[in-house]
Amino acid sequence: MDQEVKCSCVVLPLRSLGDDYKKADFDNTILEILKLRESIDFLNEQHIIIKIRSASKKKRDMLQKRMVYGTSSMSECIELNCSVKFEEAKWILENNSGKIIPASYEEKFSTFLAEIETALYECLSKIVMAANISRPGIVSAGEGFILINNKFYAEISGFKSKFDIVFKEKENKWPKFIDVPIKDAYEWLDSNEDVRSGYGQTNLGRSLALFSNLFFSGYDRDSPIDCVCVIIAIEALYGSNGSKRDLIDRISIVLGNKEKVRLIINHLYQERSNIVHGSRNIPFWFIENDDVLPTYYETVGKFMKSALQLLLSSYQRMICLGIKKLEFETILKNEEAPNQRCS
Repeated sequence: MDQEVKCSCVVLPLRSLGDDYKKADFDNTILEILKLRESIDFLNEQHIIIKIRSASKKKRDMLQKRMVYGTSSMSECIELNCSVKFEEAKWILENNSGKIIPASYEEKFSTFLAEIETALYECLSKIVMAANISRPGIVSAGEGFILINNKFYAEISGFKSKFDIVFKEKENKWPKFIDVPIKDAYEWLDSNEDVRSGYGQTNLGRSLALFSNLFFSGYDRDSPIDCVCVIIAIEALYGSNGSKRDLIDRISIVLGNKEKVRLIINHLYQERSNIVHGSRNIPFWFIENDDVLPTYYETVGKFMKSALQLLLSSYQRMICLGIKKLEFETILKNEEAPNQRCS
């Protein structure tokens, strides 16, 4: 039986825990998010539009009743909506070997709903990523749920931006962040084939995939894995061939100020070496109260701040320039014999 399925994803955006942004900045961010529209080819079968709007009072009340952690305001709740047609004849299930598996209507419909859940969650993930490239640390996704035909289908645990405490405006001396409209950041992300496929294969795609893991690693604090992850994201973005000097040169072309780039990269490489090769003692994730922890996380926080500033500033400049990949050319020069050519 074919049917039109109405789908909704309701989620509560969360403000930064730090003092980096005023509430007016957060409110403007939500207004920008509400203007976004997502257009996707659902499993290459249907072209569907995911619309974003403020959640209705009924759905806000539903979310508040289901929330584990209370909140004083639900007015910022957003809702992602789409309508997708389920056509049973087109849903053929296959195993890993490509062999068709006999399936009932219920099994086909259940698979169809799981794919819708994935599409909505991916859209929400891109919105939060775009907002945090545009204004680092401005917003996270809190608890939420998915409705199918106005009936509860699944919970969303949300995901937290790790930049809310890392970034302080008074400390952000260089490189300076620039104002990037969230719409531009979202369209830049969405135009990347790797982002749409879910796998980082190009330099930018691998960098963005690593960046996305900073939201979804499940830790509230910066981990050693995050530290290694973010510097690999920088290397992937700039097409590093393993040469620290080449990486410094390439970043300097995009961000300028080669001397500052050199100081930061030398620091990042030293800290990564400390983590990877054993000079830095690493606490277990479940350790909460220890005299050493404040010093450890202060060191890790400085590392993450420097690395993320380089990475996000690079993304922002690429968006402003309309660049979707960074390409560098190495030219051999002979200053003593400028007219000589290699044969």
